[in-house]
Amino acid sequence: MATGGTTKRMQRRTFLKAAAGLPAAWLAAQAAPALADTAIVQQGGQYVSTYTAGGATGWTGYANAGGVGYSYIYLYSAPSTDSAWLANIPVNQALTVYAYAPGEILAPPNPLWYNVSAPQGSGWVYSGLVSNIPPVTLPAAMVAPPPGPIPAPVGNGRSIGISLSRQHLWAYDGGGVAWDADVTTGEPAKPTPTGLYAIQVKIPNFKFISPFPPGSPFWYPDSPTHYALQFRTDGFYIHDAPWRPYYGPGTDLPHMDPDGTVRAGSHGCVNTQLATINFLVPWTSIGTPVRIIY
Repeated sequence: MATGGTTKRMQRRTFLKAAAGLPAAWLAAQAAPALADTAIVQQGGQYVSTYTAGGATGWTGYANAGGVGYSYIYLYSAPSTDSAWLANIPVNQALTVYAYAPGEILAPPNPLWYNVSAPQGSGWVYSGLVSNIPPVTLPAAMVAPPPGPIPAPVGNGRSIGISLSRQHLWAYDGGGVAWDADVTTGEPAKPTPTGLYAIQVKIPNFKFISPFPPGSPFWYPDSPTHYALQFRTDGFYIHDAPWRPYYGPGTDLPHMDPDGTVRAGSHGCVNTQLATINFLVPWTSIGTPVRIIY
């Protein structure tokens, strides 16, 4: 028979896995505009971390429960739910991230925990429940700028137009619209570039790997997508984002989504819903123009 302490520990573990396991909890997994080597490797069909504990980083993060409606996350004495529970940290509470280390994997393939200091004490929290976005209470529609112009088609053939102010994409076939849908582009610190580009590479089952070290507030766990369309050689893509549940005006800026989670835009890519990328992949060809305007 389980003791009271064991029962509480099991309840806390269940809570954390529920929060960290949702795509919404991949708060840093907003596909970056570059590829880089990482120390997460695949072995026997599973992802294994080869990270070792890092030194002090000292950046400010904020507790986030991953959009499941909970009001706090757990602070532990070590990077595991089997270690001693120390305190509850309220969602949106500021904390300082000093170091990182691999530990219990609550949301595969992310093995990292952060060593933090908060008003409730010092200890370890799962990295998937720490955001670098300050608390915001306004919804996306309230932070969205006034809508700018709609991008015009490019030439007489097929082309893609994207508006950053409108957070919207149009697929043009000549002068007609074959598809249009909301998107989410780069956050203010990692904006999507404006200009005239073209589809260069079409990559199925593409996994984004963070070019930022795990001690960085911009680090994110490996982020698989169904398809990515590269439109700039230094690593900018149009791709689906399974971890992102909301799109449209204002979603590139810090805001609070209907599920209570504070989010911002990508690291420069154009995030789409699955239906949009499923349309674009067979519809486009290499060389299809992509016009991005504000």
